[in-house]
Amino acid sequence: MPQVYPKCKADHQLPYIDAQGYYWPCCWVPNHPNIASMRRFLGDRFEQLDTARYSIDEINSSEAMQLLEQSWADGTFEPCLRFCAKPFDDGSRTTTDDMFMIDLKRKERQ
Repeated sequence: MPQVYPKCKADHQLPYIDAQGYYWPCCWVPNHPNIASMRRFLGDRFEQLDTARYSIDEINSSEAMQLLEQSWADGTFEPCLRFCAKPFDDGSRTTTDDMFMIDLKRKERQ
């Protein structure tokens, strides 16, 4: 059975919020046609990712995020399987490795 090794759970990764205000675990998934795949996969739960309606904490504990995280164990959500099929300790790099990320939750800058 295929398994997902979610890079979005790595310490250095941050979630992505798109221009419509939807929360995504990473910047890879919210690309066409993955948005349609996510909408189909989550069904009505997709709206639980709307930051205009829910806080980040509410989204992270939502049924939508629980369903997505459950899919990582069995590889049922194809975009996550495609981008995160290999363990991230295998030395592979992604195009985001050298990008500067801003942590919106962090209150103090060092």
